[in-house]
Amino acid sequence: VAVIGGLSRASYEDWDWAMSVNAGGVFNGVRCFLPRIRAQGEGGQVVSVSSLAGLLGHAPAGVYTASKFAVVGMMEALRAELADANIGVTVFCPGIVNTNIGSSARNRPAGQAAAPPTGDPGFKMDPAMMAQMQKAMRESHGAPPGMDPLDAGRRVLRAVRDNDLYVLTTPEFEPEFTARGEAIVASLPTDIPVSKAREIMGRMILGKTPYAAERDHRRCERARSRKA
Repeated sequence: VAVIGGLSRASYEDWDWAMSVNAGGVFNGVRCFLPRIRAQGEGGQVVSVSSLAGLLGHAPAGVYTASKFAVVGMMEALRAELADANIGVTVFCPGIVNTNIGSSARNRPAGQAAAPPTGDPGFKMDPAMMAQMQKAMRESHGAPPGMDPLDAGRRVLRAVRDNDLYVLTTPEFEPEFTARGEAIVASLPTDIPVSKAREIMGRMILGKTPYAAERDHRRCERARSRKA
């Protein structure tokens, strides 16, 4: 569900609704179905929907971003946890898809939490802006601006068959993905000595990560596609 607005303007109600649906709903699915997948013993695949906003911070949608980052974190951790269990994990992180998310507020429960002392129940998008966005989703220069849902579904199905961790749809954001990774690496301190004991403890808590394996897997896929 969409909660559009800066984090600084959000209410507890905004937070609770977005997190309970976007992140809590994913946990509910894992909690309900993963034991059944394990029990039948034939392997399987866990697929969850995040967003481009689960990989890049979106200033106009702070609560939504937090909920979608949570989904990516859950799926990355679960991928590592299930690496030896014959159960794959995939997280779909699309950009704009032609769906009805723009009208998701129609399902928002009333009275989830008391309004803050200001009496402002949180950010509510201007109706005219919402109508404009919905119109843009339907048509833009003769074609909707987002991906067709059937195309999105095909990409997810292909990812399940290939056991891909990430499914992305926005090659135009490669500079932002690159900059984010580089910003994290550039922020590593150079004035803190490496402590072997700290590293051992930290790696014990971190456990096995899926990143290098997924990187190498996707690089091999690209190399094969270039030769085909």
